[in-house]
Amino acid sequence: MLEEKISLKYYLFCIGLAVLFNAIQFTQIFIYITKMYVHEFGHAFVAWMSGFIALPLIGLTFVGGEKSFFIFFTVFASAVFFSFRAWREQLYFMCLSLISIAVGSLVLFKSNYETSRSMIIFGGKAAEIICSGWMILACGYKNFKILHMDFFKYFILPIGMVWFMSEAQLWYSVQKDLTLIPYGTASAIDEQGHRDGDMNRLVASGWTEQRISQISFNLVKSVIVAIALQLFFQNFIFPSKTQKGHRRPLQQD
Repeated sequence: MLEEKISLKYYLFCIGLAVLFNAIQFTQIFIYITKMYVHEFGHAFVAWMSGFIALPLIGLTFVGGEKSFFIFFTVFASAVFFSFRAWREQLYFMCLSLISIAVGSLVLFKSNYETSRSMIIFGGKAAEIICSGWMILACGYKNFKILHMDFFKYFILPIGMVWFMSEAQLWYSVQKDLTLIPYGTASAIDEQGHRDGDMNRLVASGWTEQRISQISFNLVKSVIVAIALQLFFQNFIFPSKTQKGHRRPLQQD
């Protein structure tokens, strides 16, 4: 199940690149812009999982209406169907991801309105962490090879690492100083924009700053543990057969 082509050196290179990109102000702007649609898609996807209509745009996501069984079932059934397809194709990491979406859909659809609303608001920041972590982890499995997209993972891995490093640094800093929580919103420059920020609305709905910080940082730590375990198994438990000392025998006529 584990892929064998990405070396530990390339992971370390991507980590160094991520640190560099997050240390330069100009590239920080680039990171913010590229993460923006992931953020909005996170709001929309959690809304769809909950059964709401949602339309993600750049810097803004429209969510409205009542919970719809049709919308929920579309997400749930699609996740279940494609998880079976992924299993048959031996895309086990993809299968596990889709099963997680199906289970999450059930939980969110059965939850009350206030809980769903809070999770939709939090879904933006959570998506930045989860999506970047998923991109890093997915590159270590044979998903891309089976889909004949093996080459693209060498671009997806550094992008995911840069995005994830941005979130890891943010929430590590917030753990030390809660005033660094990203209040406000980029969609407006007036005072209304500050009041309508995701973190502002979460606090207004009853979430404490400590809760926001702790959940976000736990997500970051979970991704780090998953990446560390993946690299450990790749390099020490199931090392590539093509590495030194494990050369493939030459074919004989």
